Amino acid sequence: INWPDELQEALSAFRAGRKINLCQSLKKRTRNQGIIDRIIERDGLECWFSGEAFAGRLDERITIEHLCAIAHGGPNHISNLVIATAEWNRKAGHLSVAEKVRLRDQARAP
Repeated sequence: INWPDELQEALSAFRAGRKINLCQSLKKRTRNQGIIDRIIERDGLECWFSGEAFAGRLDERITIEHLCAIAHGGPNHISNLVIATAEWNRKAGHLSVAEKVRLRDQARAP
């Protein structure tokens, strides 16, 4: 059975004994969620840097990362966007694309 992400997250929270605010989860459906969904369809549901899987489409750790930073003239186009955890997004900062690829290779090295 494929349940919607919100129900899967609620079930996970229930099993772990955590509280979940469903209203808060539903509020996360912002304009960015459509972009995130398109990136997930293209790349999968994992951090571009570490390869760590996200719990679902509404995982609070999901952030949008610009491969070529806006500060370096990068476009706000889907081809320049990936998803990453907030931690990896901060680590990448305004690095160049080549430096971000190197960071990703280091993160995924055995």
